[in-house]
Amino acid sequence: MVEKKIGNPVALLLSSTMMLRYLQLPDYPDRLETAVRRVIYEGKYYRTKDLGGSRTTQEVADTVISALK
Repeated sequence: MVEKKIGNPVALLLSSTMMLRYLQLPDYPDRLETAVRRVIYEGKYYRTKDLGGSRTTQEVADTVISALK
């Protein structure tokens, strides 16, 4: 999956929010979780190939990163 760039990064991103909360950095996980939710709910979420979509892991991650700004 890594070489083909088809893995969905959303679980990793949301797991990161738990780690950041554990580290007591509340602003960062809130922003990240909001960005992921915004991308999914606004229809900007592109499915990766492992979920039947056509986007790469990087394209999905870039969309979430853009939502952070």
